[in-house]
Amino acid sequence: EYGEWSPEFTLVVHMAAAGIIVGVFYGAMLEGREAFAKFVENNQATQFNSHLDAKKQLQDRVTWAMGKGALKWGSRIGGFVSIFT
Repeated sequence: EYGEWSPEFTLVVHMAAAGIIVGVFYGAMLEGREAFAKFVENNQATQFNSHLDAKKQLQDRVTWAMGKGALKWGSRIGGFVSIFT
């Protein structure tokens, strides 16, 4: 009775968490793939010091884009799901 959440509120919390998780994966994959394609397209003729330097720059850009995409899409989908649940 006291100290427990109602079943309705529990459902909203669970659905919001599921929406955030789905949004995080979707956003990370979407933005990471786009960052990879842009990096390859923009650096076709770029001379790097070594192949490891090129890989490091690619990994940094893709990781940063995945984080931004995960935050953006996770908050959007999580908010949308929690509002309409």
